[in-house]
Amino acid sequence: MVFFFSIDREPPFNYINTALFFIGVFIIAFFSFRYTIDRVILEKLSTIYKTIHELKRSKVEKDQKLNADEAIAQVQDEVTDWFLDNKKELERLTI
Repeated sequence: MVFFFSIDREPPFNYINTALFFIGVFIIAFFSFRYTIDRVILEKLSTIYKTIHELKRSKVEKDQKLNADEAIAQVQDEVTDWFLDNKKELERLTI
């Protein structure tokens, strides 16, 4: 008779295993979503930071280019002045 009752009964429901399973699934899903969202946000932010950096750099480069153009013009003026001052000596040396 004891054997008969043990066959008809359903196996006991294990709450601990079920709870551990759902906790594990939750943890895996949580960190997966968090990693994915962090990567997407970091990609967007890095693109924005690169754009801002390029805009700042282009302004600085324009200023540097203007300074370089002014420096080249100044050097060219100095060379022209030196050439005019030393024209006779250059003619004497080339003959």
